Amino acid sequence: GAGTAALARVGSNLAVNSAVDAIQQNAPPAPAPNDLGRAVWIGLEAAYHALFNFASAEHMPVSDLNTTLQLLIHFPLETSCYVGVVHIGDGLVVAEAVDGQIYPLTEPDVDPDDGGRTVFLTSAPLNQWKRRTKVYQFDERLSIVALMTDGLSGDLEPYDELLQPNLFGALRQRVLCYPHHLREGALLSLISYERRGSFDDRTLAVLSRD
Repeated sequence: GAGTAALARVGSNLAVNSAVDAIQQNAPPAPAPNDLGRAVWIGLEAAYHALFNFASAEHMPVSDLNTTLQLLIHFPLETSCYVGVVHIGDGLVVAEAVDGQIYPLTEPDVDPDDGGRTVFLTSAPLNQWKRRTKVYQFDERLSIVALMTDGLSGDLEPYDELLQPNLFGALRQRVLCYPHHLREGALLSLISYERRGSFDDRTLAVLSRD
């Protein structure tokens, strides 16, 4: 959710829940690449309409619900995988393969009219976001996929130097080494650090192979 939006928390929750529900209802059990792209797009569409419908029903400007959005579907195969993803706004979606290779799956947005701001799901017509939907086919398995807001991604720049030790290495050493029932607390501890100049909210979602 946008820090400048009055109901950003409502908007972000509404967008995510609507998108996840739509994806679960429309993703086939054994998808081909086109199916993944279609399911991600349906999720994006559901999130977009949910915000505008809520704003209309409550007689409020939709900008009060401003939020960024990241959606991702990972479908593993025997020795490879598909990843469908869409990303609007700042933050980062990045993956690490089992051989240690890092793959940035998306790039953060910058508002063309203000380089210090990002864009939001409601910043453009829905059709403009359709081209954002991407489907990757990897010839190897992925070890970790991470989705994060800019409060964390900004602290990992430059990515070529800090992603490996400060994200993937830290996840292995401080989160994924624990049993599943302890990982939520460990993950919160990992991102609850104090750092001069780091003030934005941090959200981190992690998909990992055990």
